[in-house]
Formats: sequence, structure tokens, C-alpha cells
Amino acid sequence: MLKCFLLELVMTIKYGHPRKPTLLTAKNMRRERHWQTVGTENRFEQIYLRSTASRPIEFLRTLGKKQPKVMILGPGVGEDTVKLYRSLTAEHLDPKIDTFGLTNSLSRAARRIIVRDYSINMPLEMITPRVPEHQRLISALIGKYDLIVGALSVGIHTRYPAYNVFASSLMLSPGGKAFIEVRDYRDKKKIIEVVKKMVGAYNRANGTNFQFDLENINFTGYNRYLEITRIQ
Repeated sequence: MLKCFLLELVMTIKYGHPRKPTLLTAKNMRRERHWQTVGTENRFEQIYLRSTASRPIEFLRTLGKKQPKVMILGPGVGEDTVKLYRSLTAEHLDPKIDTFGLTNSLSRAARRIIVRDYSINMPLEMITPRVPEHQRLISALIGKYDLIVGALSVGIHTRYPAYNVFASSLMLSPGGKAFIEVRDYRDKKKIIEVVKKMVGAYNRANGTNFQFDLENINFTGYNRYLEITRIQ
């Protein structure tokens, strides 16, 4: 179905914030103390109320879907996702939440409310349609989600933030929104330029007509996000 996912093209773009030279396995990353702070309960207020000014929750409130499909990128232990789920059910919504992370560290409470965890111990930018397992994953995720949230995730912990913003955007259903945290304002301006070029190349290669609106948002002064809306 997908002729090209642009991985080979994008991996040649030397732009972004490199990871440390030492490659960490998923097992080793689980052992690192700081990794376990990702996805803790107190992160809910930081991500959904302060950094994004409640935009993700307000969007789902007004979307008009009883069971919106949500993807959390880089969920960590997932306790903030549990709190998001409870906040949405209090609004009489029944969100269907999936996750995708570099490691599979979800707590038991998180596993109870998550429909499916797509984590395969691999960063987003390394997924390629040349691998059958990856091709099935790509096919399952393209155009699926009403809301995608990636805080301290694919837009930061990567060599290729622009590619990951692009790949995340392709998971949106028409009218859907993504909120992806990136490092600083200059990065966001550059990322927007590169993402637009990637979308154009992808459309030409696949005969598709994906269209996105990308907006810089910064409500705290230090947590900076791109808000991506799929127009078509």
C-alpha cells in the first residue's frame, strides 16, 4: 500500500540534536533512573494543562466523537496517561488509547486502560517498510488517530526530529491533531520547513494528498510544542 516511507531520504538529512555516541539498549535504558520519571502522574498537569494550555483535552471535548482514538508517543510508565484517561471519561468520553515508546515500561495501571502498546524497542525513525513487521505496523498506524501527543518524546530524543514530526503526522486521521514537543523555537521553524518538504515528497511518491497545518505553541516559556492539524 505504501510505496515509500521516505526513511532513506530523511536519514541523509544532517539536522537535529544527535543522541550520545554510546548506543543504549532498551534494557539498559530501563535501568536508568531518569527514564523512569517519564510518564509519572505529576506529568499530566505539566503536559496537558500548562504546556499545551489544555488544547488536547479541549479538542477532544469538541470533536464530537464518543470514542476518540488517541496515540501517546513515549509514554514511559504511563501514569500521566491514566490520568488523561480519567479526565476524559469524566467528560463522558470513552477514549481508545494506544502507545508507542522506545521501551516498554508501562505500569499495570496503564496497561489496564491502554488498548494496544505498539512499542518494539526501536525508535520511530528506524522503522522501515523494508522489514515486513515494520510494514504491518506502518499500515496499522497510518491515518488512524484523532489525537497524538508526544511529550519529551519523538521530537526531542532523536537525531531526526523533523522526520519524526512528519511520521507522527501521517498517523492522524482527517481533522486530527498532534502535539509534539521539540527543543527550541529555532528548531520548530526549521522543522516546519523540512516537514512540509517531506509531505510534498511523500504525496508525489504515493499519489496521496496529505495536507497539514503546523503551528508553534509555547505557553510556559520552556516547554515548546508543534501543534499539527491534518487538513486532508
